[in-house]
Amino acid sequence: MVNMSLVIIILSIVVVAVVIALRLESRSSIQPNQAIRAPSNWIIFDVVGESFDNEDGSRRQDILEGYAEVGVIVELRFYRYKGEIAYGVFVTEGQIGNLSRNDAAEMFTRSDGASRVSGFIESVGISSASGLYGATIRIGF
Repeated sequence: MVNMSLVIIILSIVVVAVVIALRLESRSSIQPNQAIRAPSNWIIFDVVGESFDNEDGSRRQDILEGYAEVGVIVELRFYRYKGEIAYGVFVTEGQIGNLSRNDAAEMFTRSDGASRVSGFIESVGISSASGLYGATIRIGF
């Protein structure tokens, strides 16, 4: 009879070898031209409309105060406002504002009309004049 301990050890070694081989295979299948490239051009946009409340009743000022900080991911969502190009600026907790009309047109052109574009918060602060929170975002192309 075969010693069961020996069989278990051999099977364990085989399983480990297979797992290692699969991991190595998946790593080697990534080619240099498939690597994720960092954007080479960054544009900083000012967020506008931060003083307005959202349609769902949430306050953009509360979202900016409680959740928005430098480095937080934002998503720009394309929509039309009175027939014109517009982008809302969203964090996970909700909308914090929009791009200005001119910035929305530039974003639409640079993103080839993408309906959703990601970036991150560049800065958040309180205006000394109004006491309201504001933000700038950084988008890479």
